[in-house]
Amino acid sequence: MSIGFRFGLQKKRRRLDPDAANFFTVTGITDPTQKEAVNYLATELKSESLWSKMDVISPFVGGNASAHSYNLKDTSQNQITWSGTVTHNANGITGNGVDGYGDTGYIIDPANQNDLHMSIYHRNNITTGVTIGTLGAANVSFIIIPYNGIEYESRSNSFAGGNTANANSTGFFLSSRNGLTDAKSYKNGSVILTDAQGTNTPSLFPTYILARNNNGTADFFTSSNLAFASIGEKLNDAEALLFYNIVQQYQTLLSRNV
Repeated sequence: MSIGFRFGLQKKRRRLDPDAANFFTVTGITDPTQKEAVNYLATELKSESLWSKMDVISPFVGGNASAHSYNLKDTSQNQITWSGTVTHNANGITGNGVDGYGDTGYIIDPANQNDLHMSIYHRNNITTGVTIGTLGAANVSFIIIPYNGIEYESRSNSFAGGNTANANSTGFFLSSRNGLTDAKSYKNGSVILTDAQGTNTPSLFPTYILARNNNGTADFFTSSNLAFASIGEKLNDAEALLFYNIVQQYQTLLSRNV
């Protein structure tokens, strides 16, 4: 039996992950392609020891507002509440840049000030707005901004933050706060920004997506098309690359990879 044939059998015989199965029950997803992709995502994150590092996993699959609101890691926690105009379809969620956003309900634990990541899979090349973030009176927690189409900005529990040239905002972006003066940002698994800014106490307001939570009020709305988002523990370089490869294959299975 050839190696390729054995691999094909193994792929077909991938067991149904219990968390994926629960996700399908809650969201009502029955499409075989979508189920294969989500099952792949859950099983691979677990096999690569990344699942335990996640608090929120938003696969944005199912094509409707309800399905897109659920957290794959734990469907009973951090269900997104949508406000304004957000488009929901097979490509994920898309803001209107005016009033559309989602409230994840996720408030960063101050104990995790130096141990946190956020990520988004961005499918369009936009010019302004905040894709995910929260702002307190004098602190910023992981705001990711494809700024004016030429700059990527990430403020990892730091009011000052950092930025770097980024001419195209499509791809998988991840920011990780790894220590008091150690933060990194990645695009498609490669480091694009190293930031030595010290941390501040995290914002105590819930994290918004497709906008910034500015002390309890949504602003900096974006027209981003997002196909994935996550929040959780810090990731090192090797883990960031593994995570990208898994998320990219997940998007490929859904025919919406960029």
